[in-house]
Formats: sequence, structure tokens, C-alpha cells
Amino acid sequence: MSKQKNEINDTSGMHYVNHNFGEWEIDTCHMSPIQKVIYLQMRTEYLKKGKSLTSDVELLAHRLACHSDEEKQALGLILRDKFELDKRTKCYKHRG
Repeated sequence: MSKQKNEINDTSGMHYVNHNFGEWEIDTCHMSPIQKVIYLQMRTEYLKKGKSLTSDVELLAHRLACHSDEEKQALGLILRDKFELDKRTKCYKHRG
């Protein structure tokens, strides 16, 4: 059998994680529903690619489809709350 043309062979990043609902609730109980969704998208992006998030907040907002002012404000707040800017690599790393 031949391989399909568009088959992805990238093995970097994480393809499976356990999600503990109790820990998630404790970690996000102070967040609005919009903030929780954006945080979940950020964690997914972070784990899927296996690398830190870009420090280009405008590009990150684009990648996460944060278009409204409320979504962009939530993104910035979550970056400050749950991520840390690595000054050496100029990327955001998850604190948890």
C-alpha cells in the first residue's frame, strides 16, 4: 500500500493527555466562560506543538481566533495569570 500524499508524519508534541476535571475546576473557577475557552485553546496549542507560545500577542490572538476586544483582553489576562514570558527565548511557557 502506498502512503497518502497529505499524511502527516510529525511526531512532535503531545497527542494524548489526561484531563482531571476537578483540577481544571480549581484552576479555572475564577475565570469567565470566555476565559476558560481561550485558556483551553492555549493549553491545547501549547501541548499539541510541544513548544512554548509565541510572544507576538497579535499573532497568538489570530491563531486562537480571538477577534473581539473581550477575547483579546481575556487572552492578555490569561497570559499574565497562567504563563510566564521566557526572556531568553521570547516565548510564553505554561506555569502549571
